[in-house]
Amino acid sequence: MVFLATNYLSYFTQYFLLFSYFYFSGRSFLILFNKLYKKIFSIPPLILNTRSFILYPIVGIVLVSNLLVLINFFLPLKSLVVQILLVTILFLNFLKIDKLNIYLNKVYFFYYLVIPGILLISSFDISFHYDAGYYHLNTQNWLRESKTIFGFVNIFWPFGMASIYEYLSAILWLDNRFLYLHLIDIIFIHFFYIFIVESFLNPKYKEYKFMSIFLVLFSILDNFGVGGGRNGYIYFQGVGKQDIPLAILFFFISFTIFILIKYKNISILDASIISIFCLFIFQLKVSSAIIFFLLGLLLYRIFYLKILSIGQLFKSQLLFLSFTFFWFLKTYITTGCVIFPLSITCLNNFSWYISGSTESFEYISKQASLNYDIRSLSFSEWYISFISYEINRVVLSNFLMSIFLLGLIKILLFKKKKESDNFLKVSLFSFILLNIFYLIFFGPIPRYSIGIMLVIVTSYSFFINKIKYNIKLSIFILFALFSVISIVRTSSYQAFLNGEDHNLFNPSTYFVINEEIGFTRFNESWVFPSQGDQCWTNLECSMAKSNIKIEEGFIKTAYNNNN
Repeated sequence: MVFLATNYLSYFTQYFLLFSYFYFSGRSFLILFNKLYKKIFSIPPLILNTRSFILYPIVGIVLVSNLLVLINFFLPLKSLVVQILLVTILFLNFLKIDKLNIYLNKVYFFYYLVIPGILLISSFDISFHYDAGYYHLNTQNWLRESKTIFGFVNIFWPFGMASIYEYLSAILWLDNRFLYLHLIDIIFIHFFYIFIVESFLNPKYKEYKFMSIFLVLFSILDNFGVGGGRNGYIYFQGVGKQDIPLAILFFFISFTIFILIKYKNISILDASIISIFCLFIFQLKVSSAIIFFLLGLLLYRIFYLKILSIGQLFKSQLLFLSFTFFWFLKTYITTGCVIFPLSITCLNNFSWYISGSTESFEYISKQASLNYDIRSLSFSEWYISFISYEINRVVLSNFLMSIFLLGLIKILLFKKKKESDNFLKVSLFSFILLNIFYLIFFGPIPRYSIGIMLVIVTSYSFFINKIKYNIKLSIFILFALFSVISIVRTSSYQAFLNGEDHNLFNPSTYFVINEEIGFTRFNESWVFPSQGDQCWTNLECSMAKSNIKIEEGFIKTAYNNNN
């Protein structure tokens, strides 16, 4: 029992420190933002209609990640200079010092002790996703050990798809078990549940309260149905995938934009934060570029209704435009394409670029996502093939059943209203339909769909006038608590109660490749796995199995023998 308590306390302490870092780094950035926009060192009580402090850790993650992209142009991310810069950010908090009000509040207790306390149990039984060993960890190790490499894609083509999550993860190799790579996922889920409860308490916009009720009910339905459950709600993934953080942000931004479109209440700071969040969603995964459709609608709404002046609107987008430029520049010099692996964006003007290579990578990427190709299959043939995979069949069936049941609950618990804002109505349905078609043609697998599934579930909120029966906060928190408890796998609870000292994420440890993997040398500089196709953290390993050469200098460049 003592060992169990000590082990758990260690996990909680590490999480508290990581959460605190991003919390206060986010606060630092918001202080600077408000100085830029309002000429005063302060933070508004609400940002994006949400209490500011709730957004601190997410803002911190988004801004620190983009800062790391900039830094990596000049320095490897394990550099001491990088660590000093990251710590320096925190000192900006002293530009604005608030009175410290400490008081016992049951909601805050739920926010910062109960929710993370339960979610952390997942740490006792978690492992790497297959792709972590395939390319994610090796990408991160390259970022740690080297500044940005021209032609990085030539070492192994998935390196060209390096998500901004790789940059963030690269600074979190803080122990041999890679625990912090899991903890960063917990921060996003933690934020999600705080947002849900806060939405229930939102006194200004009733849509938030309705949304929170539908989300909690949807999460509960996730535990029942075909195959034992799984209806498209968020879940704990194996480490190395960023689909859940992406889904959470995708949903949060989508719902927020629809609220802003409806109520036409947006500040310069709101416009800036929301565009940067949209960029981060794209940086997490290129396939989420559809979020810019919503951002475009919002900016059009702002411009058309003159909510902000042209000067204010431009000012709000300066940081977004700067980060966008450097992200595209990074992608271009590492892959030869502005967007990788989208072949039409490739410019064949580097000596290291292999002409025609991106087309093959684009094809591989689509095939892996089970997309519908109108040129090779009829829709019915594709659909039969798609649902032949059990996970696809289970999630789709349970999602449709959940939508039906939530529709019945909507009829029973809520009073319907006719939405008078046609722009909102058209925007909402257009976005949902666009996402459905986009998924079908570019990647309909369930983990890519979670964000839009959450949007569909909560779209009911915009067509409700009021709730028929009063739901007490204590009752709602009990349901939310059940949701938090059920999101943690049963195997995690078993490992926790058994007091297992779970050595996370073997067979790879920090700079040490498990000897059982084994590697075979195929030339004087490079090796490949003796079995399988996972290089893990071995920087000498490449599944390209070709004569790769890296030229050192002020600019580091990777060449492939196919050049």
